[in-house]
Amino acid sequence: MAAVLDEHHGGLANQGITSVLRALDMIELVAHADGEVGVTELAARCGMHKSSVSRIMATLALRGYVRQNPDTGRYTLGLHLAELGSACLAKVDMRQVAKPYIEELRRETGETVHLAVIMDSSMVYIDKSESEHVLGMKSRVGASVPLHCTGLGKALCAFLPEDFVLARLQRAGMTKFTSNTITDVDDFLACLARIRECGYAFDDEEHEEGIRCVAVPVMDHAGRAVAAVSASGPTVRVSRERLHEMIPLVAETGRKISAALGLRGGGRL
Repeated sequence: MAAVLDEHHGGLANQGITSVLRALDMIELVAHADGEVGVTELAARCGMHKSSVSRIMATLALRGYVRQNPDTGRYTLGLHLAELGSACLAKVDMRQVAKPYIEELRRETGETVHLAVIMDSSMVYIDKSESEHVLGMKSRVGASVPLHCTGLGKALCAFLPEDFVLARLQRAGMTKFTSNTITDVDDFLACLARIRECGYAFDDEEHEEGIRCVAVPVMDHAGRAVAAVSASGPTVRVSRERLHEMIPLVAETGRKISAALGLRGGGRL
């Protein structure tokens, strides 16, 4: 009898899991539909009877996950999903999300990894994983660095609105730090265009003599550039050839952090 009961309960559990999966499938179909979607289309896409779809959709509508147009009877997403999304995003700590990935990148490259965001007219380091080599970086969490001559700054600026970037360049200026520093606005904008094409940015001794880095943007759930991640090291270890070898590792880190922040599809990173 116990075996029969266990089998019965297992069957009920499986049915419950199937119902949940079907409901989630329907929410995703509604989310990706071009406009409103009807029960007939949902039933065809899910391989279910219309009556079953109607019951599930009515339940989802009752809880606010979808909304039914009273005139057409067709469905769109409900505001409750936006509320849940906002609650989730409010709890996201970018440093906490990114930490395991920047640690992994540091192990893979052996070089110092930075995570930075834009504040006012500069990039500010919000996390750092230090290289174990004796010759490392003098950077510290909380320090700010320029936008126009760092891999982090260029990687983020390339994917932000041009007027936003120009306003910050005008405010901060384009100080010449080394012979490689870009100090002309048009040259800088041309550099950003190239970064948008390839998806990554270099700092080839543009901010500090003897330091090179490669950086990529980090995107949030909506595909907006919100941060940048880089791997940096001294030129005695990071030749231009090795800089190019680090590109796929840094790019993959950017993709992983972006996915952890909710970006779907991987973007163009």
